[in-house]
Amino acid sequence: MYTDEVVDRAMEFVRTKAGYPFSQLKKATLDETRSEWEVLVDVGVLGADIKKVTIDDRDGRVVGFE
Repeated sequence: MYTDEVVDRAMEFVRTKAGYPFSQLKKATLDETRSEWEVLVDVGVLGADIKKVTIDDRDGRVVGFE
């Protein structure tokens, strides 16, 4: 997957499924050993609240959210 596809999926997940309408991308990195993308998103309204979305590089599924 390309970075822009991964970011779009992560941001859509955070806004629609996780319920954070005001979110901002911080960083997206690919862990090539596990074939997973880690996308850091700031969901805080008044202060920083960083969440990590993990996306499988092979099929684009969200496999983790913390």
